[in-house]
Amino acid sequence: MRIGVVGCGWVFDLYMATAGRHPGIAFTALADIDQARPNGWAWPTGCTSTPMRRR
Repeated sequence: MRIGVVGCGWVFDLYMATAGRHPGIAFTALADIDQARPNGWAWPTGCTSTPMRRR
């Protein structure tokens, strides 16, 4: 299953801590208002970091 995540705050950190227990899941895209958060996870997960903007 491929998953895209909007919002890479502390709850996302919990997802990543347990992601290894679910080999059928692959993160494909990450996005957050704070671009440093998804950028930091993009390389280790092999997915893309997508910019967001405030309205």
